[in-house]
Amino acid sequence: MNKIDANLNDCCERAFNVDAISLLWPDKQVLDRDRPAFEAGELECPELKYSLLTDEKMAAIVQAEQELLLVRAELRSPKEIVKIMSGGWRSLTEASVELVMRLLYLWKINLMLAQFRLVKAAKAGQYQRMRRYSVFIYGKPNQRMLRATAAEIREQVKEALAKDPDNNRLQIAAERLLEFFKNIPEDSTYAPPTQEVLERLSAIVYKHFGKVIDWYESMYGRENCKLPRDAHNDLKEFDQVEILGMYVVAAWLLGLDTKGWAPEISSRGQVWTNQTRKRWLVPESHALPRKANTLIGDLLHEEGVHALRRENAAEGPLIILEKGLDRYFTGEEGLGLAVEIGYEGRFDGYGLPGGPMGICLGLGLDGTPRGYRGVYEFHLAFGTFLRASKGVPDEEGAKVSRNIAWDNAARTFLGGDGAPGNVFTRDFIYREGSLGLWETFASHPEELGRMLKGKYDLANERHRWALDILGIG
Repeated sequence: MNKIDANLNDCCERAFNVDAISLLWPDKQVLDRDRPAFEAGELECPELKYSLLTDEKMAAIVQAEQELLLVRAELRSPKEIVKIMSGGWRSLTEASVELVMRLLYLWKINLMLAQFRLVKAAKAGQYQRMRRYSVFIYGKPNQRMLRATAAEIREQVKEALAKDPDNNRLQIAAERLLEFFKNIPEDSTYAPPTQEVLERLSAIVYKHFGKVIDWYESMYGRENCKLPRDAHNDLKEFDQVEILGMYVVAAWLLGLDTKGWAPEISSRGQVWTNQTRKRWLVPESHALPRKANTLIGDLLHEEGVHALRRENAAEGPLIILEKGLDRYFTGEEGLGLAVEIGYEGRFDGYGLPGGPMGICLGLGLDGTPRGYRGVYEFHLAFGTFLRASKGVPDEEGAKVSRNIAWDNAARTFLGGDGAPGNVFTRDFIYREGSLGLWETFASHPEELGRMLKGKYDLANERHRWALDILGIG
């Protein structure tokens, strides 16, 4: 199919492929060096050294920035288009293909420029400036998000204590965790989705992924596959070879094998999809038991959402829809989670609450901004509670909780110095995107029909407007 944005893509492709944000992870050797002193209470924050921000990488970022500035200058002429970009598009019920193309690329260019400048600010040690760019790109949690997330964790605590009221270890862990919420009001304006919305989503999930679901359930038993992910069970735990085989079969059933997609083993601690290499990277070990009731969700999420959205867009008219409209990532992980929920047929939350809550507390939305130590202590308390609620032995639970708290604290302060308030807000958007997605399922049910057409955020009004004008649905 002819691509209507081929010329624009040619102008921006090289710069769009510069992944600046991935350079913000602190040097692991330095973190490992400082960890014993931190855990002994001798350091409030490890040294956050950004060794990936080399002169060569920074030069590539500066070059990409200059290239996009030149393209942006051309696309912003005539001046009226700037007004359309900032909100005037809402009044346009009709627009030329050329105008829509300009807007989509301008929005994406502005996002990429902000990412480049965020990384430059981190390199220069301008952490407050870096935080402003982080908020521009990913947004900033608000009181509504804070209260909703705290309410979900409080409910987890309540349910765990009700199931095991005589567990003293659990009681102590719960009290320690709830201390972090003492200044957060006990109310939430978020309600779970209605049964009607959930059933509608389940039907769409089966429509798109029925071949994979039928094969998987015939192999491992429907009742086993439908067990809650955190339910204790005696199901067999699969080894790496078996898991890779599942990915191969599912890729074949979805037609992704002929597009170059394949799984491989990774040393990272979680499943993730590498879009550039077209690979699903399966970890050597995983926090969740790798059983029939957990792996079906991974398959639908990684293959059915992250890979299939890209390949479906490749058959359409827009190259930028293959790689992602601006801020498409806000809804991408939420959609992956929604597909898992649609298969399971039961709603169990808007995504993992720990990361977003750590960001809220780091920013001080409860009135007390926290630095690296404070965010680490929250994640340690949350992890200790979770392990206690699942009956993990003390020593093993403490080790796992410390490791996860350490990693989560580092993620919260990516690119920063670990000082109170200087947080990286990216992980919050996955939860915010999930919340917005379910609201969109209810208010714009037609989006369920095109949710796999490409990489856009279903909850983003600008994205929906552009796809409607271009007739992509």
